[in-house]
Amino acid sequence: MKASTNWFMAGASYGGFCLLWFAGFMAQLGSENDMKELMIGQAMSGTFNITACVILGFALLGNIANVAALQIPNLYLATKIWPPISYGFALIIFAAIYTTACPLLWTASSRFTAEGSPSFKIFTAALAAVGCVVALTIPFNILLNYIYVINGYGGFLLLILMFIKDMRLRFAAK
Repeated sequence: MKASTNWFMAGASYGGFCLLWFAGFMAQLGSENDMKELMIGQAMSGTFNITACVILGFALLGNIANVAALQIPNLYLATKIWPPISYGFALIIFAAIYTTACPLLWTASSRFTAEGSPSFKIFTAALAAVGCVVALTIPFNILLNYIYVINGYGGFLLLILMFIKDMRLRFAAK
């Protein structure tokens, strides 16, 4: 399975995916925190994230014959480093899924209902139930492929629209 027929659109899809999923969460952070602290945190986390992605990319390329058909190739790499570490890494994967799903669930619920209200709790539980049903009925690799690609292209479109709006505002100010 692949996100696109070429490397540029696959990269745009991944970048758009990251942008779209965390746009609402980041907007909330920006409205409640000191901008200097936020900028330093973004620069540091971006640097560490890119460095980790490059290292992981090289590790995957170095083991491409072994990981190409796997659903969770990083777990294979962890096992190759030291088999007991794979159990800890599996827990990290579970925690990563949880810490991604919870903010997204909160963002969606807080957009449609007042946070903390009975309707918020019902709406959140209903969304979580739908998520569980989908996760239990659709194979992981297929679900991930659709979620990444659809959200990725949506996020890339959002990035283009944000760029257009920014250019319009800059030219209107002149």
